[in-house]
Amino acid sequence: MSTPPAAQDMTTELAKVNGAIERLSVEVNGKLDRIFDRLERSDKDVAQTNERVTALEQRVSALEKRVYAASGAAALVGMAVPYILQAVGQ
Repeated sequence: MSTPPAAQDMTTELAKVNGAIERLSVEVNGKLDRIFDRLERSDKDVAQTNERVTALEQRVSALEKRVYAASGAAALVGMAVPYILQAVGQ
């Protein structure tokens, strides 16, 4: 007994559809792999950027402390100068 032509056509078409689905699946999986790789690289880049920002914030904070100390010292000297000049002038 042989398979009727309509059934053979159906089997052939189903095989084509299965092949197309498999190719699309491979393509989608490949694209997903590339997306996940990019996400991992982006996460690493963000982490490195956060580390750099933290380091810069610490440097700025240290510089601010130095500036505040220097400006405080300059203010004290500025306040003391008239008294010193007055004492020297007498």
